[in-house]
Amino acid sequence: MNEKLKCLAVDDDPTSLMIVSNLIKKDDRLSLIETYTDPIEAAAGVILHKPNVIFLDVEMPEFTGLEMVESLVRPPKVIMITSKKDYEAKAVDLEVTDFLIKPINKETFEQAILKTIEALKQDSLTIGE
Repeated sequence: MNEKLKCLAVDDDPTSLMIVSNLIKKDDRLSLIETYTDPIEAAAGVILHKPNVIFLDVEMPEFTGLEMVESLVRPPKVIMITSKKDYEAKAVDLEVTDFLIKPINKETFEQAILKTIEALKQDSLTIGE
């Protein structure tokens, strides 16, 4: 993998968004394209920016992260980040790449990135690129 993965980060909590953004910025394999506190704007951002990965909070006002994923025709890889494990089954149903419980740390973040890179490689093999 030579190119950096284009990432979006979405969380209505500014502190959580800052933590995820900093983890992305410190990783040489990732490029933070945009951050959003509003999931509706973020859904439009997915169409506009075509990211490889979205770091996505679940509980947000008006439109949850789960609803956002459901609304996307061809969602990129999604790493769900939430404070409640209750959403994990639904996240699995939506085929999210990984599911992290807040507060996230460098180790769980690294594991999620490795899992995402592997999933993207598998997709490329399936497509035949």
